[in-house]
Amino acid sequence: MIRKILVMLLLATSVVCSAQIQNPVKWSFTSRSTGVGEAELVLTATIEKGWHLYSQFIEEGGPVPTSFKFEKSADYELVGKVKETSTVIKAFEKAFNMNIAYFANKAVFVQKIKLKKAQVAVKGSVEFMVCDDEQCLPPDEHPFTISVKDDKVAAAATEKNAPDAEVTAAATDSAPKSAVAADTVAADTAKASVADTTKVASATSKNSQGDKLSLWAIFLAGLGGGFAAFFMPCIFPMVPFTVSFFTKKSSNRSQGIVKALIYALSIIVIYVGLGLLITILFGADALNALSTNGVFNFAFFLLLVVFAASFLGAFEITLPSKWVNKADQNSEKGGLLGIFFMATTLALVSFSCTGPIIGTLLVQAAAMGQYTGPAVGMLGFGIALALPFTLFAMFPSWLKSMPKSGGWLNSVKVVLGFLELALALKFLSNVDLAYHWNWFDREIFLVLWIVISAMLGFYLLGKLRFPHDSEVKTISVFRLFLAIITLSFTMYMIPGLWGAPLRSIAAFLPPPQTQDF
Repeated sequence: MIRKILVMLLLATSVVCSAQIQNPVKWSFTSRSTGVGEAELVLTATIEKGWHLYSQFIEEGGPVPTSFKFEKSADYELVGKVKETSTVIKAFEKAFNMNIAYFANKAVFVQKIKLKKAQVAVKGSVEFMVCDDEQCLPPDEHPFTISVKDDKVAAAATEKNAPDAEVTAAATDSAPKSAVAADTVAADTAKASVADTTKVASATSKNSQGDKLSLWAIFLAGLGGGFAAFFMPCIFPMVPFTVSFFTKKSSNRSQGIVKALIYALSIIVIYVGLGLLITILFGADALNALSTNGVFNFAFFLLLVVFAASFLGAFEITLPSKWVNKADQNSEKGGLLGIFFMATTLALVSFSCTGPIIGTLLVQAAAMGQYTGPAVGMLGFGIALALPFTLFAMFPSWLKSMPKSGGWLNSVKVVLGFLELALALKFLSNVDLAYHWNWFDREIFLVLWIVISAMLGFYLLGKLRFPHDSEVKTISVFRLFLAIITLSFTMYMIPGLWGAPLRSIAAFLPPPQTQDF
């Protein structure tokens, strides 16, 4: 059973990570006829709320400008350069220390071409970079193929190439087809126009859902953190004692279940209350400021390093013993208040294990800048932590199938310590980008992640031991699979040292232009 729960935990964590990979720009490509043998290519970017796409005309030292590449062809000829027809916003950006031109909500680019055939396919690509108030995503390149048709070119070619009756007849036969083609082009253009209108409308709807998606990501992160905390040495061994307390102190099974539900609800209330306290103390504006402030990002980095060191066994983070003793005394009063203080005692006693996880969740919630983020994250954490106690109280026979406490509990802490250390580097990267230090480049970030991932793989294989670890004589198949996944991820990152895009983790990495080789 423990293995199944751990697998679910890993899956939940992967969902949270993938949710953080963003794609705030949607491109659409159409064409329209402007005269005999001439057409315009219309390249439209629909941009999510809060993000902005940079203009083609950016001074050196700024972000990556939007640029277009068109494949050379004998079927058409470019006329002039790509024009920007949308409203350009010019503003000073502290991150680049300069005035920068960019687009918000929507950007339309137009390129004129001269056709040499009735039907051509224009192939090319657009390279662009987008930023919001918190971060800049790595530059991306999007290929495109635009179909352009012009029946007037076909008619001109027919008149020019009609020296004999056979060709004339062929041209006459093709006239209806040309008309059909023209109708098709008109229909395609109309459909494209309707599609663009629909995309703009849907973009507005998606923008209103963006906050909900971010809150779901925070909730899932809290859920994963709560399940991870349950398997900590401070909590897991307490399950049998807690469940037996409810069963022995109750006159019947249903009464024991009710007490367990109250206990679980108390745990949720305590942690949600902590999240609400953070929100009340800081407020929405302060949380947004924290997410973009270099000083606080550096403080978050140091905080996560401290949490990682605690999980790796350097020291334990504990609360004052007076708090624990006071809560324990109140838990003996009985009734609903007594059960609530039992939950409070659990929260205080287990803080050495749950503290780093809670701190990381609150940091992540603050980094997203959501007003209700801390409370939502703590809601997920509280539900995941309370759920096992409730289930074991409802089905006491499950206690027999629980794995015994042992060295594997500390292994869970160590694995989380490695993950916290890797996450801390993301906040240090934010500081480097904000202040233009240019010393924490992409390859340095990747080297550290590669080393951390490799060490985690060796630890799972039993090649590394930390202060509280027991000797690993043999490893389980499940632990072997985790080691294979971790070391495979290590190998996956290595080509990134030489510029490979590593798109699956690109959202966590510094921009490619920071790469030195």
